[in-house]
Amino acid sequence: MGCGASVASTKAIQANGRAAEASRAGAGATAVRSLFKQLGVAPTRSTETSVGQIELALRYHDVKQLLLVKIIRARNLAARDAFRNTSDAYVRLALLPGSARAPSGEHRTRIVRSTAHPSFNELFSFSVPNDDLPSTRLVCSVWDYDAVTSDDLIGRLSINLSGVDWTRRDSTWYDLKHPSISSLSGSVHVTLLFSLPSTLHVTLHRVSDVKREDAWEEQRQEPNTISLKCFITGLASVEKSLAVSINEKIDVNFKFSIIDTQEKALAIRVLDSEGKAQSEGIAYISLNDLQPSVEHSGTYSLSPPDVQWMSENQQTALLQESRHAFAAHMLLRQPAWLFERKSLSDAKKLNVVVMKNANTGQTASTEVKA
Repeated sequence: MGCGASVASTKAIQANGRAAEASRAGAGATAVRSLFKQLGVAPTRSTETSVGQIELALRYHDVKQLLLVKIIRARNLAARDAFRNTSDAYVRLALLPGSARAPSGEHRTRIVRSTAHPSFNELFSFSVPNDDLPSTRLVCSVWDYDAVTSDDLIGRLSINLSGVDWTRRDSTWYDLKHPSISSLSGSVHVTLLFSLPSTLHVTLHRVSDVKREDAWEEQRQEPNTISLKCFITGLASVEKSLAVSINEKIDVNFKFSIIDTQEKALAIRVLDSEGKAQSEGIAYISLNDLQPSVEHSGTYSLSPPDVQWMSENQQTALLQESRHAFAAHMLLRQPAWLFERKSLSDAKKLNVVVMKNANTGQTASTEVKA
């Protein structure tokens, strides 16, 4: 009985502590909300990704030197609960480099349970001096809460505050990156030579200025050595690999056996040191314009690892598919006569368009050739 009373007393103390903390947080949130409303917010959209997106609005208060972040909502989050095919999502915010400049080291939203489209609408603030803005990154991560095991990371993103347009008054949808992959930027300098009947010579001269675009850990160092994997699209079984140093002359030669270079590309995949997949970048070099026995040299920028190369035929097919989809969509929403094919005998047929004056309410008709 005494043990039960002790447990009840402990729970009561914890409940009172949480209530006091919530009260203090509520007072702080009210002040932040007041500042945020002065700066306005309206939504915009961007493209979707496989692990989801999150809608954020960023403001900076010059006088108080506060970074204000509104976490609005997320959508299409990848499921981390295999049984329910959904997630119990929450969001964590931190600033890099240096301390997070928040009382708890980072900010965290409440948990929104059993949905792939959670709505948060929570405001947070960080103390950031004006001079520190250009060198500061906001790191946002979305997690799935698990009461039994450790929480699962759904996706994350890193925003360089130096590139934020503080005059904007709208929110933005940001793509969440897969937790196991981050992007490498940089460039590769390559010379290609196609020799008849079926040999592609590749000379890799140099890999330059490789940097992690979205490193999450504050102390993570930029790579000094990287691994390369070269292959021809459509010939996935043929791959050349090597380890190289960055910003040093390499002049390594590869040979690929390939009969037809049309609708194909040389892909150069750059991996973090020792070939680990935490950071990747990829460059695609189209082989369509290669002339036999003529060298082709160039410097090519690395793209994020989820970028896929498409041949001209694939691009044409995708464009045609988009046009058909648009036509089908419009056909459902617009009068059929807009899409009817007219014969020569119908060339003089007239359509009557009725227009109404918004001010006077009077109507007028106009005949338009079909």
